[in-house]
Amino acid sequence: MAFAPALLSSETIRPEDIEDVLTNIEVQAAYITQCISAMRTFGVKTLEVKEAPTREYNAWLDRRLENTVWAKGSSFYRLGKNRNGRIFTNWPGPVALYWWQNSSPKWQDWIGADAIAAKAQSRRRRMLVDIALVVVGLAYFWTKFGPKWV
Repeated sequence: MAFAPALLSSETIRPEDIEDVLTNIEVQAAYITQCISAMRTFGVKTLEVKEAPTREYNAWLDRRLENTVWAKGSSFYRLGKNRNGRIFTNWPGPVALYWWQNSSPKWQDWIGADAIAAKAQSRRRRMLVDIALVVVGLAYFWTKFGPKWV
């Protein structure tokens, strides 16, 4: 275990790195829970990611990684015999972006989630109508009872 202190030194592992990984795990757990819950609610037996969104995501990921330090030469973060292949990493950006992009499944990207996607779209429409009603109500209230500047 002569290498253990080096692995645990403050120069190699920072507390914020551990927090980022833990946050990513929590986001993944919440995402999976949403998938399983929706599958149970709608009686969906299997879900499979569609091919087009997978290709789009991988292209986005490759573009995002091409100007990073991982793209410079041979690296542990590269696949292939000589470590010169495609770059892989847990996430190439801030944790907040990871959370935002994975806060809820995009049901239209899944094979077998048509009923779930329809319900989600209906909910979004209803939410937009509710927001519009609140804005109209506040505007009316403001014009009727708001301060009068003359």
